[in-house]
Amino acid sequence: LFIVWNVFDAFLLSAPQEEEAVAQMVAYGPSETHAFAVSQQAEDLQLSSARVLSLGDGRYDFYAEVTNPNDRWWAEVDYVFTSGDVTGEGTSFVLPSDRAPLVVFSVSSSIPLSSATIQLKQVTWHRLDTHMIPVYEVWKQDRFRLAITDISFDPSFELSGKKIGRMTFTLTNKGPYGFYEVPLYLLLSRGGNVVGVNRTEVSTLDVGETKQMTVNWFG
Repeated sequence: LFIVWNVFDAFLLSAPQEEEAVAQMVAYGPSETHAFAVSQQAEDLQLSSARVLSLGDGRYDFYAEVTNPNDRWWAEVDYVFTSGDVTGEGTSFVLPSDRAPLVVFSVSSSIPLSSATIQLKQVTWHRLDTHMIPVYEVWKQDRFRLAITDISFDPSFELSGKKIGRMTFTLTNKGPYGFYEVPLYLLLSRGGNVVGVNRTEVSTLDVGETKQMTVNWFG
């Protein structure tokens, strides 16, 4: 189970100064941040190889991971997967010293797909404000304390007479702040390789709240 925290979609339900701190993370425009990144020799993002995940019926998910080696910068990315004549595009971001999934769901193809490549079309860098967030890791750990427990996956769950995959897990907010619109990416792996990817979203998660999560896999 791979969890991604989305700082844009999951805003803190907290004091105005916290909202200001989050806003400060996105306060720098592309031209300013690009110039500063070059002057500070920000390291390039690192991409994993792309994976093609068959869903059956001529549909495929594309998956890769991006890693940000910089501890004072986060990046927005536009990316494209290519497999023969088939392409799939998406946008995402990666936080400082973190990794993030790059996914395109349910791409159709009239011919079987077995491999793909991924390319970053555009990267926009943003510098953290050290006045609002002196040490990002401390700031992050103080706020984003989501515990994932009791993970289970049933590959042959029956729904309306059809067998599907079903994942269940427990999500607990152990931090001092509540959240809304929390996106979660879920990965299935076999032998260290990703064989399935899914996404769900939690509408709200209050301080101390525990939710029992159920996610169906139809592919």
